Amino acid sequence: MIRGIGVDIICTSRIIKIFERRKTFVERFCKRILRIDEQDTRPDLNDKNKLIFWISVRWAAKEAAFKAVNFEQKLRWKDIQICKYKNNQPYIQLWSQGKQTEQMKLSISHDGKYIIAFVAW
Repeated sequence: MIRGIGVDIICTSRIIKIFERRKTFVERFCKRILRIDEQDTRPDLNDKNKLIFWISVRWAAKEAAFKAVNFEQKLRWKDIQICKYKNNQPYIQLWSQGKQTEQMKLSISHDGKYIIAFVAW
C-alpha cells in the first residue's frame, strides 16, 4: 500500500548560486542536509559540475521524501539517506534516533539543468 507520494524538481542553477558564494558555504550546506555517510561519498569540491549535480539530486530526492510523508512523520534532513541497491537503483532509507526505520521507493531523472525526483512511501 502506498502511504504517500512526493515529487520535486530543481534547476541546478539554484545550487550553482549556493556554490558561488564560497566553497566553505558548500561544506556547511552539505553538513546541514546530509548524513555523515552521504558526506563521505560527496564528490571533490574542485569538481564543480559533478558536485552541483550530486547535491541537486540529493536536494530534490529529500524534498520529494518530505512531501511523501506529508507531516505524518516528523523528518529532518539527516533522517533521509539517499542510497543505491547493488543494481544502482536508488532508494531512500529513513532514520530515527540513529536507527534505520523504513525505506521509500525513489526515481530520479534529469535533462540538462533540471533534475526531478519522485518518491513513493
